[in-house]
Amino acid sequence: MASSLDSLLSKCTTLSLPHTKQLHAHLFTTGQFQLPVSPTRSKLLELYALSLGNLSFAILTFSQIRTPSTNDWNAIIRGFIQSPNPTNAFAWYKSMISKSRKVDALTCSFVLKACARVLARLESIQIHTHIVRKGFIADALLGTTLLDVYAKVGDIDSAEKVFDEMVMRDIASWNALISGFAQGSKPTEALSLFRGMEIDGTHRNVEIAETVSRKLVEMGSNHCGDFVLLSNVYAARERWADVGRVREAMKNRDVKKVPGLSYIEGNGVIHKFYNADKSHESWREIYAKLDEIRFRVKEYGTPSDHYDAARIMKLNC
Repeated sequence: MASSLDSLLSKCTTLSLPHTKQLHAHLFTTGQFQLPVSPTRSKLLELYALSLGNLSFAILTFSQIRTPSTNDWNAIIRGFIQSPNPTNAFAWYKSMISKSRKVDALTCSFVLKACARVLARLESIQIHTHIVRKGFIADALLGTTLLDVYAKVGDIDSAEKVFDEMVMRDIASWNALISGFAQGSKPTEALSLFRGMEIDGTHRNVEIAETVSRKLVEMGSNHCGDFVLLSNVYAARERWADVGRVREAMKNRDVKKVPGLSYIEGNGVIHKFYNADKSHESWREIYAKLDEIRFRVKEYGTPSDHYDAARIMKLNC
C-alpha cells in the first residue's frame, strides 16, 4: 500500500486541503508517519509548504517527526524559497549541519536559490565551500545554480570560475553565465561565450542571443558581427520576419556589412572569392562548374534549395 501511494503522489503537484489532511491522517493511522524514510511524508510536507502555501503548518508537521529524513528537510527549505523570509532556508541548512543530518546536492541547490532571492553572497560562498568539500561540484544542476547565484549577486569572476571548473555542462549552464555577462555590462564576453557555446555543439538559444545583442546595441555598438549573431540564430529557427527586422535595424544604424568570402586552393595558389565575385579571370568557368554541381545535387534528390545562402543571410564578418 505504501509503495503504491508513494508512486501515485509522486505524480501529483497539488491536492486540496481536505485531501491533504486525509493523507496526513492516513500516515498517522498506518504508522508511516514515523518511518525513517517516507516519500509520502516528504510529499505531504511539500503539499503544505508549496501547493497550499501553509509553510507554518508544514513546519509544525515537520516538528512531529522523530527522525526527519533529508527529503523532509528539503521540503521545508523549498518552502522558504518562495516565502517572505527566504533567508530562513540558510538557517535550516545550518541546523541540518549542526545536527549531523545528511545534506545532499538538492539541499544545497534549494538553499542557493533562496540566497539568490536576497542576493546573499556571503552565505553562497559558505555553501560553495560545503559543495566542494562534499564533492557535489560534479553535479551539473548544482553547478549551474551556484554560478547563477554568483552572477546575480554581481560576482561574475566567481561565476566564471565555477563554469570553468564544471565537469559537466548543459544548456542551462551556458545560458546562466551568458546572461550574467550580459546583465553585468560585459556584452563582449557574453557574445564570445555564446559563440563558444555554438562551437561546443550546444543548441542555439534565441532568448540569450537577443539579450546579448540588445546589450551590445544599447552600448552603442555598430559592429556587423553583433547584428549577424542574432540574424543567424533567427535564420536557424526560420524566423524570417525577425531576420528582416534585424536587417532593417542594420540599415537604419548604417551598419556596414563586410561581404562574405571563401577561399580555395588550386595548384598551390590560394584564391579568395567574395559573394557573386567576378574579379577572377576564370570566373565564367567557375560559375559553370558550380551550376553543374548544383544540377547533379538536384539530380540525386538532395534539396539544395534549403541551403539558399541569400535566404538565411549568412553575413560572415
